[in-house]
Amino acid sequence: MLVRPAGRDAWVLPKGHVERDETVVQAGVREVQEETGTRAAVTQSLGEVSYVFSQRERGDHKAATIFKRVHFYLMEYQGGVLGDHDDEIAEAQWVDLEQALSLLTYDNEREMVARARLILGS
Repeated sequence: MLVRPAGRDAWVLPKGHVERDETVVQAGVREVQEETGTRAAVTQSLGEVSYVFSQRERGDHKAATIFKRVHFYLMEYQGGVLGDHDDEIAEAQWVDLEQALSLLTYDNEREMVARARLILGS
């Protein structure tokens, strides 16, 4: 399943921040539900991606350096309604793994889908 964040042309995998008193796995499950409207259960870790970027607030002359680590999981659909997502997401879409590889905007997310494909044998 892919999502297109509001105000962007990018197709990405659902993801977000870990909240206080929440594990990384719990955050992943919650973010999938918030961003897609569906409930899912983690079946396996796909790995993680780390990167650094600079972010500047509007009107601020100094950029902050942000270190980000993103954990990805293979999940199994448990229920819910696709499209019943929060306002941060413009669109959520079920796609097969081949289509995901061609639609995803970022190489590191395509790598995670390729790993899922190997695990699933498809």
